[in-house]
Amino acid sequence: MKKHQSCSPYFRYEGKVYEINAREGMPIFTHQLRKSIDQLTAMEGYHHRVLVVVFGLHLPSYSKGNEMISKFLSWLRYWLVKEYKINRIGYVWCRERNKANAQHYHFALMLDGSKLQYPSKLLNIAKENWHRLSAGGFLFIPDNCFYMLKRGNAIVRAAIIYRLSYYAKVNSKQTREGMTNDYGTSRLSRPPL
Repeated sequence: MKKHQSCSPYFRYEGKVYEINAREGMPIFTHQLRKSIDQLTAMEGYHHRVLVVVFGLHLPSYSKGNEMISKFLSWLRYWLVKEYKINRIGYVWCRERNKANAQHYHFALMLDGSKLQYPSKLLNIAKENWHRLSAGGFLFIPDNCFYMLKRGNAIVRAAIIYRLSYYAKVNSKQTREGMTNDYGTSRLSRPPL
């Protein structure tokens, strides 16, 4: 499948136009952004409030595959069910490597905002477990690391989509090995109308 790219700072999808983090010389993969929006839309369809938490996952050394992300997701699902009784988890991640020795990941987690309103406990536990699972890696918490999306709030939704559009950028995704994925999403379907 050929990956379509766009340099436009605007993205039209399902009858809406979103401002995105793209411009001439900094294109995005449109199919990746569509999948990210689909996951956000699915979560918004199931929950009146969706907590979206963004963070970075850095590895201590290079790896060809994404096994650490799989292990992290497995642990995260288990912990969220045990701690908050959260069974539906939306997520988007992308793998990047510029000139650094090891790749890093950008990660966005989408959760039921009525069960979890603030991410500090989640991020602290995730930081400890990422360090353990990755044998010395670290979890980076950026400024403005979370959004609370109330269903129908177009302003917050647009801010989240702008943030997620960075995950779809083309630059820094060209250094992967063979068939290793450079992004992944949950596979939530939208609730029936």
